[in-house]
Amino acid sequence: MKKLYLSLGAILFSGVLLASCGSNSGLSAPKKGKAVDSVKIKLDGDDVELKKDDKYEDVMDSILEYTSSVDAYYEEEGTGAFKVEESSSSKITAKNYIGYADSLKPSPKYKSVSKSVLKGYSPSKIFDKYSSNDSESSSLDYYYKENSKENNDYVKYLNSSQSRKASLTLNKDTSSMEMTQAVGLAGNYFENKEKVTVDAGKFESYSIKSNTKGDANSTNSNGSSSIYEYLDKTENKSDTDFGATYRGQAGFDSISYSITDFMHVDGPDIDSSVSLSNVAVSPIEGLADLYETNFELTDKYIILKCKVYYTFEMMYYARNEIEGEFSNEKMVSKIKELKDKEFKGTYTEAELWINYDVKDGDSDNIELTYSYFKSTTVTKKNIEKEITNDILEDYDLDKETYKDYVGKKQTIKEDGKNVITKAYSKDKYDSKIKSMKNKCKKNNIYDKITMIKDLGE
Repeated sequence: MKKLYLSLGAILFSGVLLASCGSNSGLSAPKKGKAVDSVKIKLDGDDVELKKDDKYEDVMDSILEYTSSVDAYYEEEGTGAFKVEESSSSKITAKNYIGYADSLKPSPKYKSVSKSVLKGYSPSKIFDKYSSNDSESSSLDYYYKENSKENNDYVKYLNSSQSRKASLTLNKDTSSMEMTQAVGLAGNYFENKEKVTVDAGKFESYSIKSNTKGDANSTNSNGSSSIYEYLDKTENKSDTDFGATYRGQAGFDSISYSITDFMHVDGPDIDSSVSLSNVAVSPIEGLADLYETNFELTDKYIILKCKVYYTFEMMYYARNEIEGEFSNEKMVSKIKELKDKEFKGTYTEAELWINYDVKDGDSDNIELTYSYFKSTTVTKKNIEKEITNDILEDYDLDKETYKDYVGKKQTIKEDGKNVITKAYSKDKYDSKIKSMKNKCKKNNIYDKITMIKDLGE
């Protein structure tokens, strides 16, 4: 089967974070099925048995011996359908905050946490008053079906939407923004030795509003765009202009297409696979008591659940708080201290529902896939520390400029949450494909502008 890797452009967490237009419906787990005492499967020619009385670590080791990740479930070779939803929120208030001055980018979530996080950046100043409120969401609905193994013949549906709402206060300066973006694609692609045929529609839309107020100046900006494209065309490979690019201008937007790349859309990089590290126990010695794990075996799924009371952010923070020579013992001790103090209430939990009924080709081997995955990270932070000359040096701040801050307290309070869900989709996509194609055809930009063949140089 073709792995379902989507290339929707690396937009997530890159200056302006695009994330779903608030339409998250909340993907739910499927029915578990009946509990069983054991699961017997063949992986890479080996007979593997998982028992309900096994230890969680033994079950994980048995699976990890054969794979480190699982792809989305599929019913037949050459098909796939899955959905992804993600939402996050973060509220931060701080005093004497070391951070950036350039409005809402980069995202302020992890600044002033540790010098490791800031390595490679140049924080601009200390802010007496800092606050931010950021909420984001995204969704993706994807379907793919290979019609023929002899030809490059497939049908595809993709519908992705993103949104973000954020506000930021730096001393007396404030800024805010609201942004949404959506991309879609639906239709058929056919290619053999003689020709290429495309019957598909696609669209891209966005809107953004931003506002900045400060002592120096205040600015407002608004913008929006919505472009629908529809192509029903066949080109013969023997033609001298086969695969030519056609271009047109719609206001400030430059439009172009080639029959060979029409089925591509830009957006955030998302793939269907899930790493087993999300539900694996950490190899760090001494932190086992910060894990809660359990699993279930049913006639349909191997269900793995794991909850961890520390995060990578806590590890970074702990590493920079350790004084003197570093050791694993100091690291473990500091993480456990942070868990009960500065990061009290922080945790990550995940669950993964693994299918074991998909045959790997014509053999008796099983290809492990998943029907449902959910990961939740909650960040609670309450940090108070004294600003020292060493801290100014760590953050490349001029000691003379900021000498009055030495000895003052820096406080940071954060309340954040991130949830990501991936699930196999049982939806019927024929009607979805027809609906999107019809909308693109009705609003086709090619009918409103002149498209000219690019003659090249």
